[in-house]
Amino acid sequence: SGQTLDRSVIVWDAKTTRALLRFDDNRFTQMDIGFDRTGSWLAGCGVDGTLLVRDGRPFADHPTLKGHEGAIQSVAWNHDGTRLISGGQDGIVRIWDSQNGKITKEIDLTQKAQVG
Repeated sequence: SGQTLDRSVIVWDAKTTRALLRFDDNRFTQMDIGFDRTGSWLAGCGVDGTLLVRDGRPFADHPTLKGHEGAIQSVAWNHDGTRLISGGQDGIVRIWDSQNGKITKEIDLTQKAQVG
């Protein structure tokens, strides 16, 4: 995949060098985009704290997951595509259920560990 100056995301076929998909959502950032294991779904980091989930259907109703304060910096799918993991400028790692879009766990990286 690649990103243009207008923040649209283009998914390229590496063998044919043809553009397969284009997502013209200016909330995507250059920070991170992650594909699921099958390559059918992608998740992109939103500058507005949303996680944008897309597939190859250009006019399909796609979920937008909200939960971060500020931009999301990284995103990844788990091995079987049932969870999305995102990390944001708010210092929180969130684990999302990819089927229903709900947060299943939050890890606050801003908290200092207690050594006792």
